[in-house]
Amino acid sequence: MKMWDGKGLQPNDQFMLVLESNVGERRTAIRQLQDLSTYPTVVAQLKGRKGLDGLIARTKVLVLPDPRGSAVAQISTRQACTSFEAEMYFADLLGVVGHLSDDNGTRAANAYLGLAVSDVQQRFDVLQPLLTSAVVEAALTDGLCSAVDFLTPDENPLFYLGVDAQASHVAAGLVVERPELRVAVLNGLESRRNALIHGVSGSGKSAVLWEAAYASRHAVRWFQIQRLPPTAIASLVQLARSRRATADAPVGFIIDDVGRGLSEGWTALTAEVNRTPGLLLLASVREEDRYPLVDSRHAAQIKVQGDDTLAERVWRELSDRGQTAWQGWREPWALAAGHLLEYTHVLTQGHRLSETLRAQIAARMNDVTRHDELDVLRMVACVNAAGCGAIVSELPRVLSKPSTTVSLALTRLKDEHLVQDAHDNRIVGLHELRSAELLRLSHDFPPPLLATTAANAVWLVPASEMSRFLERTLSRHEECDGEVIEGLALRLEAAPTPALFDAILTGLDRTNAHRVIRRWLQTAEAQAMAKSLRGTPVGFAIGDIEPPNIGPVVPATQRFTEIRAEVIASGLTARFLARLAPSDWRRVLQAASSMEDLTRLMASLLGQVIPASHLDELTTLSPQLVDADFQAVVSLLKVTAKVNRALAIDWVNAVGQEALFQRFSNHVAWAEAPSLSPCEEGQEVRSDIWFVATSVQTDANHEVYQTCETLLALTPAADIASSNALGADGAIIPSIVRDFPLARKRMPRANVPAPEQVIRNRAWLAILNAYLATESYTAYLAQCLDLLNLLVPNIRVLLDGQFRGKKDAAALNVLGRVYDVAISLVAPQEEQPAAEVQKWSRLPSILSNCSVDLVRRFLELPQGAPAYMGWLANIQKSIATAASEEPWNVLSIEAPKELDELRRLVEALQTMAGESAKRGRHPFLTHHCRTAPKGSALGKAALAARRYREAELKNLEGRLRAELTAISPGIGVHLLAEATIPEVWPPADVLVIWPMNTDGTGVDLATSWQAWRALVEDGRKICVLPVMDRLGLTSLAASGFDSLLPVLPSERAHPWCVAAELEAAPLDSLNVFTRLTNPLAELQGIDAYWTSKGTRTPGEERIYQAVSENLYKAREAWSNLALTDDIKEAGLLLVDAALLGEFPIANAAARLLHGERTQTIEVIELFVLELTLFDCQRSAQTRQ
Repeated sequence: MKMWDGKGLQPNDQFMLVLESNVGERRTAIRQLQDLSTYPTVVAQLKGRKGLDGLIARTKVLVLPDPRGSAVAQISTRQACTSFEAEMYFADLLGVVGHLSDDNGTRAANAYLGLAVSDVQQRFDVLQPLLTSAVVEAALTDGLCSAVDFLTPDENPLFYLGVDAQASHVAAGLVVERPELRVAVLNGLESRRNALIHGVSGSGKSAVLWEAAYASRHAVRWFQIQRLPPTAIASLVQLARSRRATADAPVGFIIDDVGRGLSEGWTALTAEVNRTPGLLLLASVREEDRYPLVDSRHAAQIKVQGDDTLAERVWRELSDRGQTAWQGWREPWALAAGHLLEYTHVLTQGHRLSETLRAQIAARMNDVTRHDELDVLRMVACVNAAGCGAIVSELPRVLSKPSTTVSLALTRLKDEHLVQDAHDNRIVGLHELRSAELLRLSHDFPPPLLATTAANAVWLVPASEMSRFLERTLSRHEECDGEVIEGLALRLEAAPTPALFDAILTGLDRTNAHRVIRRWLQTAEAQAMAKSLRGTPVGFAIGDIEPPNIGPVVPATQRFTEIRAEVIASGLTARFLARLAPSDWRRVLQAASSMEDLTRLMASLLGQVIPASHLDELTTLSPQLVDADFQAVVSLLKVTAKVNRALAIDWVNAVGQEALFQRFSNHVAWAEAPSLSPCEEGQEVRSDIWFVATSVQTDANHEVYQTCETLLALTPAADIASSNALGADGAIIPSIVRDFPLARKRMPRANVPAPEQVIRNRAWLAILNAYLATESYTAYLAQCLDLLNLLVPNIRVLLDGQFRGKKDAAALNVLGRVYDVAISLVAPQEEQPAAEVQKWSRLPSILSNCSVDLVRRFLELPQGAPAYMGWLANIQKSIATAASEEPWNVLSIEAPKELDELRRLVEALQTMAGESAKRGRHPFLTHHCRTAPKGSALGKAALAARRYREAELKNLEGRLRAELTAISPGIGVHLLAEATIPEVWPPADVLVIWPMNTDGTGVDLATSWQAWRALVEDGRKICVLPVMDRLGLTSLAASGFDSLLPVLPSERAHPWCVAAELEAAPLDSLNVFTRLTNPLAELQGIDAYWTSKGTRTPGEERIYQAVSENLYKAREAWSNLALTDDIKEAGLLLVDAALLGEFPIANAAARLLHGERTQTIEVIELFVLELTLFDCQRSAQTRQ
């Protein structure tokens, strides 16, 4: 302790430690004096100090919770005066003591000045004639202010539900400390003596204010202002003077919420603070009340916003009190967008948000000068409640008010309820929850009606946000339909743009979706299906797909189709199109200045009933199908055929089908000229794709699909599109696995949706999901976690009992309940861009599958064991995905251990299933143990099965090594545990290490392969890795089931080197050679295609040029290699021969896929071998 280390201390000196509260205890108001020895915990921490016992004996601890209050009470008793007069005596003494302390700082220890009892009495005697209590106490007795009580705590259980913070809440320790804001307030008081804390309603301004006041309570005498007419300033100043306010001992005034009629008084008091040293002013104000304040520039302004620490503390306190059902704070905090008032509302669904906003609405209603604010707020809140921004420039016209009036109203509303985005001239709401409540409250006493406000609001919504506005507004308020449709028609008449029309139709269509889905969910057919499965019939219905005749799927699909047809025929889109006059529709079409605009218009009509007059207008159009951008034409015809196929056929016939076929040939790379011919289904359009530009053609199936998609778009008369992938030899490319084409498509038109159709269908499914999903992802994950906690132990209990010959009905019932809940779980989905594929949560399927099928299929073993093992492998993948992709952080945890426990359990069952298949009997028979202790039988069975698996793998490896080496002496045999096909048991592929001599000779692979294949059971892939000097030659690696094929790229063979404890050979020279042969083959393939087709597209020519440049760079790299002259020259000759067509690499590679080995392939293989040997020999020399 520092006081024991002072200089000049004498052996008999006594010490006193003064504390505000007892050590280790909560803040207390009990005054006491004790010896330090009564604090054993503190004494224990001081051990080891020289002379400790003597120092402790001479040290006392004085606890003074309220030094000021105690002193004032003693003075009041001694002087027989009021407590207010005693405060003035105390203030005077405080100043005297302060000056003496300053003087003592420059004096020697034996010359310190002190204050004797007689000195204290002398100061009292001097002051006594000057005191006049009536004048001094005027500010207090008149109720202008009151002294702040920082001692009395208020343990209000409703504090975190949202109440106005007070000093008593700080004293109780309820207020969350916000150190940065507190320091900012204290710095403001120190620098300007005037601090103004501002923020939106419910942001925690009062808490910060009282926390700062509490932190400075020993240095500042604080009074809270209750009312403050401008004439009361003199009384407040007199009160401060009576307290002998100085810069060293200031008096402070607190105004919590300046906006409650204290604005003028705050301004007057600010002026007094500016000219009177020793006065402090600490105030809070809402954003809407800050702008009218005069002289606010004189105050240090501190803005209060929420933060993560505060959000977590509020959630924890509410959770501990049982006042929120949320099991995590992150998601509700994100939903509240950082606003505390909304955050508390989300957590508790309480009344504070509504009460706070109701008071603000009432203030505007009761003040005729603020009615303009109410009109602006009502209109903008209607837009903001849908999550949209309002166009500022349209407000004066829509409200029929002068721009200056609207601007003044927005100034008051800004930052409290609205946030202006000056970049695009929009006003957006502070939060949708706040805007929605303001919208409701502002229509409590019509007029205007909500429908009228919504109809006017459509003029304020940007076209880009109109669909959102209509969906969110009309899906919540059906009473607005008529007036909103009329408002939309008028706006479109005033500004007939394709973008606006598309947004209107999209928004109305999605509102129709809400109404269809709500009606369908109430039907018996929908309720007959589990909640998590209801998306299946809806998906069939909106995709116009005939459902399989499985259980309740068919009637649920048919019922949805009926309701949808009824709503589409008479719903919002139909009413709007009927309201739109043909002349106005014509103007919309005329405004479509580009193919993209026309495509957007057609997309908006998907799934709608188009009036005959509107369809006639479309028929008279003549889109520039021949001259417009090719991809734009394809997009237009794709969507038009889905809207009205006859219309698309008319447009194509107007320019001629052959003209579009020619455009196809001119723009679709690597495609043969299309043809149209009769087929069984009607008309078939065909064009094959040459798969020759491998640098850009990376997915043959995707290329073929895109070709068919384009063919169907350009040929609306066709019912089928077909295409094959062709090689450089013009023949269909076979698959490398089985004897069928690599990529072949024959696609009916119904199976090829337009992209816009996919977007619409996904939007309908997302709306369905919103009705079915759990209310939040936090609740969803918490429920899944609860089910996992039930699932794993009960599976263990059930199976453990079976291994002991016991049945556990309770565990079986629990698993049944887990299944029932799991099939009703639907995960909430976040709104994603249309181009992105929605990720689906795997947890419901994991829980439902593992609670029923996992056990049921295990009980059926050994029947279906191979399929069961493959199914379990997929379950393990799903568990891994759930562990890595689910946002577990919303529960403030990482992936739960229960998932890992389930994975290990599934892995054990998979092992036992393999053993069951091998032995031909059930695991319960193999590992039956009636005497095993409860809870141990399953573990013992899993361990035994795992040992059996390891033994089988060892036996398999030993058997194959013996049998294969007998056929091919010198080879090595290993097992690769990561089997290609997990259903084969024990799961492992076979790795053959094929030794090569430095001259390239070794085991004859061609003659050995068939013998190896005969010894290795079907389903196990054989992998061959040539080896030289302990180096794995990955460039020569091959693998296969029925035949050996090269491993491409060679990096895929690197794990084989690890399994065989080999080092992968460096293949620098071979890699450069590959850089030569790849572009050569590509150029030859392109030349062969051009020769066949006779024409070329600009895109093809650009690719050809890029490949030629790559060949040139590769040739330079080859020339710079440190190779022998004969190898280098041979490589250059090969390049020249290939360019002259004398060395057909592309054709040879194509024929190889058909099983035909040509001389060209043999030459290339010889090059590969020589370069591999060269690289290995050079590596060996380097290692030596």
